[in-house]
Amino acid sequence: MKKQVWLYHFASLLSLLVLSVVLVACGVSTAPQTNPEPQTSIKQTFENQITLLGFTAPATHDRLQLFWQAAKAPTGDYTAFVHVLDEQGRVIVQMDKTPGNGNYPTSQWKQGEVILDEYAFNAPNLASGTYTLQISLYSPTTGKRLALEGNANGTVTVSKFEIKKN
Repeated sequence: MKKQVWLYHFASLLSLLVLSVVLVACGVSTAPQTNPEPQTSIKQTFENQITLLGFTAPATHDRLQLFWQAAKAPTGDYTAFVHVLDEQGRVIVQMDKTPGNGNYPTSQWKQGEVILDEYAFNAPNLASGTYTLQISLYSPTTGKRLALEGNANGTVTVSKFEIKKN
């Protein structure tokens, strides 16, 4: 019985592999699909490789969609971070991950390709106040942030938002 179950799983995996090869051979992209129109435009480029085109965020401040574009084929795998800072500049929410929802390393991006990257956080836990949203890219091996023209720390402040609670 165990041998039959193992063979079934092996056959299923093999079928998925063959399907993936066929899709790629036919020119069907297996990369994350995107809507290339962010609500708010940013257009900041990190080391002439990756451009943060902009973002979309609902009024509830519990989700964030970043729109990245490969200005050229990136030279390495980078990690994106999203920081929410309080009024004193302290990081109170931090999310770090490979763009493309953690599934699409930057080294696989092709020039001109637009990648949608989604983040969710628990805004209802934030107290009333004004918050700053910052984005950056860094090398996970060195921790060094990718440079931005005119910005020494490599971080883009994309938005300030206010939460009011009764």
